[in-house]
Amino acid sequence: MDDAIRKFEKRHKAVTKRHRQLARGYVTKLGRNGVIQHQPRRQLPGLSLNAILMLIAGLLAFKSFLFVSLGEADYQSRIDALAQGTVIERTGAFIMQIDPATVWISTNIAPLLG
Repeated sequence: MDDAIRKFEKRHKAVTKRHRQLARGYVTKLGRNGVIQHQPRRQLPGLSLNAILMLIAGLLAFKSFLFVSLGEADYQSRIDALAQGTVIERTGAFIMQIDPATVWISTNIAPLLG
C-alpha cells in the first residue's frame, strides 16, 4: 500500500510540473504516430526590458544623489581620479560621468534633500 501511494505521488508531481510548464506557453506538434502533442515553449533566460529600464533608473538616481550630496566640483574630482585607474575603474568613470539626465534629476531632487 505504501509503495502504491509513493508511485501515485510521483505521478501526481510529474503531472503538476507538466501542467505548470504548459501554463507558461506551449507549441502544438503532430507526433510521428499521428498524435497531437503539446510541448512547453522554451523559456530563454535573459533580462526583460522592464528590468533593464529599472536598472538604468536606479543608476541615474544613485548618480543624482551622489551629485547632490558631494557637489559638482568634488564629484568631478572623484570621477577624474577614477579615470586614472584600471580598466574597470575607467569604465566606472565613464558610466558615472556627469550627463544631462543626472543634472536634471539632481536639480529636481536637491530641494527635497535640503
